[in-house]
Amino acid sequence: MAREIEILQPSFYKDFSCIGPACTDNCCHTWRIDVDKEHYLMYRKVRDAAFRETCAAVLKKKRKDATDAFYAVMSHPAEGKCGFQDEDGGCRIVRQLGPQALCNTCTVYPRRKVQYLPGLWELSLSLSCEEAARLAILSGKPVEFERFRRPIDEKNFMDRSAREPMPTEEQIRAILKETGKNRPEDELNCGACGYPTCREKAIAVFQKKAELNMCIPFMHAKSESFANLV
Repeated sequence: MAREIEILQPSFYKDFSCIGPACTDNCCHTWRIDVDKEHYLMYRKVRDAAFRETCAAVLKKKRKDATDAFYAVMSHPAEGKCGFQDEDGGCRIVRQLGPQALCNTCTVYPRRKVQYLPGLWELSLSLSCEEAARLAILSGKPVEFERFRRPIDEKNFMDRSAREPMPTEEQIRAILKETGKNRPEDELNCGACGYPTCREKAIAVFQKKAELNMCIPFMHAKSESFANLV
């Protein structure tokens, strides 16, 4: 029978999902990224030529003291940006293999776990992540806590369940154009739709969490256009 652990976490913890290219200050730079053996081997098996080239340039297997948890590291180019980061800020690993393929280091942040009492894990999100801060501070909802029991995962405490697919930059731009946002200056980021930025709203539309007609300025302009035709 699987051993269980008691979990205490804020209700918004389970709602967190990396917003990728919509993030204005992403975390994919400068800090050390250790890669576990399972994901190192997964990346090296990918057949795509461009992905294999990036792996050869970025993934460096440890020569000494390698363990299954700390098997390789991702080296950073001179500017400090992760070698798997695309120009729009999106992650090539997520786009090629899906979010469940992220190594343990990239999966954990901004999730945090502390244990002050025996048998109780307290889970939270680091507010240095802008999406975590938005969920915790700017949602307008009271902070409530959930307490429940679940089987212990000896290897990871994070949730590796499948997450929403992320659109490419081209797909984001196509959705933005459907609401009249053909240039960056057309993105008003007014928040009337419930999302902080137009890009986040476009991602939500791609993930079928939002509708195009939730853009109030677009619908207002559209109604004026119809009125002029009458």
